[in-house]
Amino acid sequence: MPVGAIIQGAVAIGSNTPFTGIAKFHVKDDGGNFFNVYNNFGIGNGMRLVGEFSSVGGAGAIVRYTGAGSSIVDIGQGGGGGFVVNGSASNLMTINQNGNAGIGASPSATYKLAVGGKIICEELKVQLQPFPDYVFEAGYPLKSISEVDEHIQLHGHLPGMPSAEEVESAGMSVGEMTGKVVEKVEENTLYIIQLYKENQQLKTTLEAMQKQIDDLKK
Repeated sequence: MPVGAIIQGAVAIGSNTPFTGIAKFHVKDDGGNFFNVYNNFGIGNGMRLVGEFSSVGGAGAIVRYTGAGSSIVDIGQGGGGGFVVNGSASNLMTINQNGNAGIGASPSATYKLAVGGKIICEELKVQLQPFPDYVFEAGYPLKSISEVDEHIQLHGHLPGMPSAEEVESAGMSVGEMTGKVVEKVEENTLYIIQLYKENQQLKTTLEAMQKQIDDLKK
């Protein structure tokens, strides 16, 4: 196979010297922007910087991997083993070494995804354990309606539910809140069943009383 050119040593285009003497390939324009390709980049254990685009004042984007150990792929401003889009004070997207991602926000130390804005999706699945069917189990401490009324008058929200102030200040877990809502729906179903049974008893009593009245009229 014919070979166009073989050059031993660094190559510089638009500059009279390779970048800091360590780039194997260095291209620089009149504005000071440059593109470098490194091999055996001498920082860290086996780290190799594959390519870099930078403007005057600092690195713009870096792609690198480590040839030994953690085998990191890093894209971003001078990064530390993550993936960064628009590596500035307001990153568009960041994925850190732990796999935690941030979109419009810094990655969280606790959660896998942090989003600084609204989210829309076609479906969200939450695996909730335990699911609130325990409400229907025998011995569940269902409050009386009068107790619920008293709690609302005193606290301004349903028993077992967070207050508006708590949610507005600290937020809420979608899974936890879904469980609480289902719990209240199932409790309300029990109240409806209770009221239905009481209504049926009243209906039976009224029918018996009406029958007695009709018999007295005869």
